[in-house]
Amino acid sequence: MSTPVLESLAELVVERLEEITTENGYSIDAESVDRPSKLSWDNGLRERSILVMQGDSLRVPELDCPGNPPAVAYSVQFNIHGIRRPDDLDQTPYMTAVNELDACIRKALTTPDRWHNFGGVAIDADCGDPSPFQSPEGDHVGVTIPLRIVYRISENDPYTSRA
Repeated sequence: MSTPVLESLAELVVERLEEITTENGYSIDAESVDRPSKLSWDNGLRERSILVMQGDSLRVPELDCPGNPPAVAYSVQFNIHGIRRPDDLDQTPYMTAVNELDACIRKALTTPDRWHNFGGVAIDADCGDPSPFQSPEGDHVGVTIPLRIVYRISENDPYTSRA
């Protein structure tokens, strides 16, 4: 069974983030990388967990290509949420943990050569500005990194990449 191009991109993002381990040269081990479901949302807020949330796909008509069938371009944003749940006795500043997680996520997303085309599935990608956050309860801190990916598919076949 084929996989839609958009789903392939989501799977590639998760695959790259799963590489965050000390064994692979990162400063931390990611506890988990999830695309949460309704039932798993509460479980996603563990120490050193990463949540991948898919946003809207928007048309980018200026990047469409003629053909039979034509190729239509889209841009999708994935919000990557890195979560830290510091121990109550931890004296490390919150932002030190957040900055470390931000660096690991960016490195994982951008390390492969020609990272921006996701193995030829996408046209381009860009990591946006990080936004640190702290939960209102103060039980976790983290960072959100927007990842914008531009891709092209056949007008009549969302399973076929036309990057």
